[in-house]
Amino acid sequence: MTQFEGNWTLQTLNVGPDLREWPMATKLVGKGSSPITLKVDAAADGQFNIHIKVVNDITGKVTSEATAAMAPFSKFSCSAPAVHLAASAKSA
Repeated sequence: MTQFEGNWTLQTLNVGPDLREWPMATKLVGKGSSPITLKVDAAADGQFNIHIKVVNDITGKVTSEATAAMAPFSKFSCSAPAVHLAASAKSA
């Protein structure tokens, strides 16, 4: 499944069963965010290591499974992600 491997920059985010667009740009304004990036590396057949950068770094493992019920999409299962918090200034 090497077609999923690579580095990606998220331009839009669609959510819910109707795949409506979530207003990402207005929700992240002022949060110190740069573009949301996703890095995907194949680990084994149907398994991937992912790294997502929003404000914090999030890493985890994803398993992809083709199912007739979700066609043309695949079922994704995620391991518990590791979140690496961005440094922030704290007031005294």
